[in-house]
Amino acid sequence: MALYAELHRHLGGSVVPRVLWRYFERHAKDSITQFANYSEFEEFYTKKRSTLDEYLELHTLVESVQTVET
Repeated sequence: MALYAELHRHLGGSVVPRVLWRYFERHAKDSITQFANYSEFEEFYTKKRSTLDEYLELHTLVESVQTVET
């Protein structure tokens, strides 16, 4: 048994692009309007980030689906 409780978890980095894309298609279409298709989304989601701003851009997108409802 762990000594400490897990207070929160982050979805970013632990979900494959296809699963996240399907979720957005079904429940949050506004989140993917910037991408013409899945290929563009996958390229954005999997590209290497070299700055904090680039990382936060992805982080913001992924974290937007972590709500009480989901």
